[in-house]
Amino acid sequence: SQRLAEKYKIALPPSASERLAAPVPGVSYYVQSIPFTMGGVEAYDDKDLKVVKPYAWPLQHEEFELDYWLGRGFGVFVISDEAFFLNSAVADYVKLHRQIHDRCQLLTEVRTRKPLFWETDVKIYTYKPEGSRTAK
Repeated sequence: SQRLAEKYKIALPPSASERLAAPVPGVSYYVQSIPFTMGGVEAYDDKDLKVVKPYAWPLQHEEFELDYWLGRGFGVFVISDEAFFLNSAVADYVKLHRQIHDRCQLLTEVRTRKPLFWETDVKIYTYKPEGSRTAK
């Protein structure tokens, strides 16, 4: 968020103290949400946006490339409601989810038993460099 605040020249509000805890190597995990936008902002080009607010950033097109995340050390992708994103009207959402689906190995699928309140099936993928992937 700090990177985007600087990009759009916006001051971020203070972070809640519970969000500042440092991960403990070998004991804890850091889960990074795949970026998204809300409220229809994803339908606009950067040049058409007049107001940007903290934590309601415009799409950052570079973040919707699998190689962007691989280059930052991410290799496990937990995808909720994959079919929705593969068929989205937002081209960036489709692109990233298609790259994960096509270039990563599906480890498991966790099916929802009672799909209430937006619960959906979840797929867990891992990236394996070309030549080291096993057949699906």
